[in-house]
Amino acid sequence: MADNIAPGLSRLDSARVRHLVEGAHFRFTDGYEAALLPEHTGWTREQLLDRTGTRVITRGSAGADIARKGESWQHVEAVPTDPVADPTGVGRWSAHRPTRSPPPTS
Repeated sequence: MADNIAPGLSRLDSARVRHLVEGAHFRFTDGYEAALLPEHTGWTREQLLDRTGTRVITRGSAGADIARKGESWQHVEAVPTDPVADPTGVGRWSAHRPTRSPPPTS
């Protein structure tokens, strides 16, 4: 199971956050959320990784940091893109799915 608890992280109590962290095999957060997790769980970065297995911390245009339990952290650079006028959804899987062209008009 993969989980992104970002939408409600600031509203969840510590026990609930710890439960959600331990229930996922993959943990995806951005840098801000990654900084909040130790505060909300009382666990270190290493303890969070031990309880999850794989962590991905997205860093926007700076790429991402990825680690698996028992392995060192790796940094992956972001792929350069053309300028984006509206960044809503950028970086989300659904934003990269191919879309169909509208049918031709007569």
